[in-house]
Amino acid sequence: MKTLKGYGVSPGLTMGQVLKVEQGLPPVYKFRIADDAVLQRELLRFDEAIARTTRELRAFQHKLEEKLGRDHSLMIQAHIMILQDHHFSGAIRDYIHSERVNAEWAVTVINERIREAYQKLQDPYLQDKIFDIQDIAARLLNNIAGWQENHAPEHYENIILVSSEVNLSLLGLMDFSHLKGFAVDSGGWTSHTSIIARSLEIPAVIHLKNITALVHTGDLVLLDGTSGTVHIDPDEAMVAEFHQQSQAEVSAVTESGPYCLLREVESEPAAKVDKALRDLRIYLNSEMPLELRQYQRFGVSGIGLFRSEFVFLRKPTEKMALEDHLEVYRQLAEAAYPGTVNIRTLDLGADKFPESLGRHPEVNPALGLRGIRLSLELRGLFREQLKAIVLANTRNNLQVTIPFVSSLDEILAVKALLREVSREVTGRDEIALPLGAMLEIPSTFFLVDLLAREVDFFALGSNDLVQYTLARDRNNMPHWSPFDSAQPGVLGGLELLRRKTAEHKKEIICCGEMASHPFFVLILLALGYRSLSINPAMLPLIRYITRAVDGKSLRRFYQQLSALHTLPEIEDFFLHQLGNCFPEPLVKTLLHVYRAEMD
Repeated sequence: MKTLKGYGVSPGLTMGQVLKVEQGLPPVYKFRIADDAVLQRELLRFDEAIARTTRELRAFQHKLEEKLGRDHSLMIQAHIMILQDHHFSGAIRDYIHSERVNAEWAVTVINERIREAYQKLQDPYLQDKIFDIQDIAARLLNNIAGWQENHAPEHYENIILVSSEVNLSLLGLMDFSHLKGFAVDSGGWTSHTSIIARSLEIPAVIHLKNITALVHTGDLVLLDGTSGTVHIDPDEAMVAEFHQQSQAEVSAVTESGPYCLLREVESEPAAKVDKALRDLRIYLNSEMPLELRQYQRFGVSGIGLFRSEFVFLRKPTEKMALEDHLEVYRQLAEAAYPGTVNIRTLDLGADKFPESLGRHPEVNPALGLRGIRLSLELRGLFREQLKAIVLANTRNNLQVTIPFVSSLDEILAVKALLREVSREVTGRDEIALPLGAMLEIPSTFFLVDLLAREVDFFALGSNDLVQYTLARDRNNMPHWSPFDSAQPGVLGGLELLRRKTAEHKKEIICCGEMASHPFFVLILLALGYRSLSINPAMLPLIRYITRAVDGKSLRRFYQQLSALHTLPEIEDFFLHQLGNCFPEPLVKTLLHVYRAEMD
């Protein structure tokens, strides 16, 4: 018998036989196509595979909707949107035609390009999206080749599914009535595995590191999703104890505690939210047009951060055209209406556009030509982006945020260019849509008074703000702490920004990781930040937090936190003393989610 310890993300005790599934992209080879007739047949083969993949995804979406409700099927809709996006399927088709290669090779090339684009952005949320892109590519490759799954889980009963990670394609093959549990090498609290397991009330354990190397299909496994323990080949005594415990066990999925699902009702009484948080606005972060109608009944006001750099990364800059932007922004405005959409203009460094600049590589790209500095350098490209946004704003729900602002001059230059573009499009000598500035460089602590005269709102980029305030790169620094966002220097800056923006009656939308973090969102709420833009998967948790705290508990929390001056004190406070400020179910939830994500 072997015992493994991971993190339970869906509670309950279960026992079953292992079904181990290995995943990944199938092997692909490159073939040149010389004959025009053969090339046309190859394009038709690709189009048929797209149609077949779409049908499969829609069937799985319907299956999830029947089992769990429409809200849980939205993750499949996101896959369908990626599959049908011109910059995914269209780029693959164009590559087949222009390079005269087989469809499998084109899928592999475009998939790798998109993967590299996501990796360049060094955003943990977007890094997780790489797994979704690979899942779609693998499904598409299987359909191009006409391969059939020969180990479909629907053929098994009473199984514990074991895998390095469970993607949506694999879940689509499931007969959920036969599935007894998940045991996964990696994963996170907001991964597809965790979300669906909690919704189905199926026990699940993640972060088991190497369970796929230790088990074989058919092994007996006892899984405890509450404690995060998995026993491989349990002895007779343990099996007998399991049967005794399972008879007395009741469902642990409730509206509070570590496994809260937060029941998604059509409307909730205002009394559930403390009066100190009645003016709270929740937005979503996105890198693709997001259908907001499904989220608005949960209190979502719009898209607080749309990462427009993905429009640029899908095609070489010399091939970018107005239509590439316009297509995306029109879809975005329509899908989000009547919610607002905050489009962040290009937020990349010059190292991503060497062919456009003809410059030598920068010694320190993080402090060099990036964000608005790069946009003003690539003025023609930037002008096309602004023009596309103005043209797409037929619903009057688009607004623009400028990243990496460090001076008033940059905002004035943007306003002049935006006025010029607006005049060309509308014929009126005025800026055609709201303009905002990202506050993410420490110098802006002292520029808010000047900037507030020129912009309509602000956005808080907490990721860069923490990094530049502490002069510490969390991607490379060996001594980076997960509690850096609560350091005194950071808290002082956040206090100052909140106070200054409030004085000018300007909305400030928090769209960095702090707004989606189970601990640090408490800091933002305690300081008075009332506009949060979060990752969609964190919506249930953040809504739960905002209904579990009140003004009094937030003040007590911040009073105690601000009295601490060292990282060990701050870490101890979050991990062991939150119970002095907040209800026990909330504290258990925060600690459980934090440990599941940070391990």
